[in-house]
Amino acid sequence: MNELNETKFTAQVTKELAEHFGISNEDAAAMLNESPFPILMASMPKFVMQYGAKYWVGIIAGKNEEGAKA
Repeated sequence: MNELNETKFTAQVTKELAEHFGISNEDAAAMLNESPFPILMASMPKFVMQYGAKYWVGIIAGKNEEGAKA
């Protein structure tokens, strides 16, 4: 994958995360950066990108919603 596609994919995940939680893109980016997503994206971009943005939003949202319930 080239870096431009990875950048666009990360931007899409950020946008969809912001829409899911009703937060700003900046807050969504911060939430994304606190997840394992950046590490996985840096080491295995093809693996990450094969699942699509909505999948990663679900993973991150599930993690954050579980934390909110605790």
